[in-house]
Amino acid sequence: QHNGLGKVVDKFHLHNPQVVIAAINDVLTNDSYLLNAARISKMLANKPFSANEMLIKTVEFAAEFGPSNALRPQSYDMSWIAYHNLDIVVSVVVLILLFAYGIVKVLSLMLRG
Repeated sequence: QHNGLGKVVDKFHLHNPQVVIAAINDVLTNDSYLLNAARISKMLANKPFSANEMLIKTVEFAAEFGPSNALRPQSYDMSWIAYHNLDIVVSVVVLILLFAYGIVKVLSLMLRG
């Protein structure tokens, strides 16, 4: 809606057919939506670089400058454990088990006494 290409209907109002029909009629009858769609279409057709041009420029850049540390993902330098978040998963599982153990101990003490 912020580009003037359509109308937002809140999901809580979708059960009301009048709201949906009013939004559709507004988009179909208001010329501002048509003008904005034509403007965006023209912008996309005249964008500075097409996908093919961008691919060619990227390949030429890589051929000229070679591998770059700035473009290398940091995940290449991570350990297997950190890459798969196993350190976090193990910590959370241990905390859950300790919490469950504590609850069981408290309940067993309450039931005894």
